[in-house]
Amino acid sequence: MLVRDAINIIRGRINDEFDTGYEPGVLINYINDAIKYLSHALIARNEPVLAKWMELDSSKENFVPNGFVRFAGGYPIRRLGDRFYVIDEKTTINAKYFCLPDEVKAEDDEMPFSNNDTYRAIICNLAAIYALNQHEFNVERDTAMRQELEQIIIQSLGTVG
Repeated sequence: MLVRDAINIIRGRINDEFDTGYEPGVLINYINDAIKYLSHALIARNEPVLAKWMELDSSKENFVPNGFVRFAGGYPIRRLGDRFYVIDEKTTINAKYFCLPDEVKAEDDEMPFSNNDTYRAIICNLAAIYALNQHEFNVERDTAMRQELEQIIIQSLGTVG
């Protein structure tokens, strides 16, 4: 799904099919906010879809990757600024970490979670809620829907603990 498709879905949900109220850039910002919200919820539940691996070497400079949130386990690594340092000398570590997807910037960009319709639906619904909040519409129903979406995430992934 392209960002353009997500924008069209959001416009349909907020009754803005004629492009009269929201610039595409504003809706892209709401999409990015929704992506971050969902990503942090998934990371809190240790969802492997946002996990990556990196190799850290004590003899090299190891830069923090874009979107880095946290390691998925305990490693003898210290972070100082934008670099990681392996505490043990002469050691190479393959470390698993969680990261945020890259932000979408244009209508031709591909949406993250391309293989999961549920996650993309959650992103579109949250972005629609954010857009409606901008114009101070009554969003009680939408807020209830967001809470239901949070429950769906919890039920589908299991509770944290």
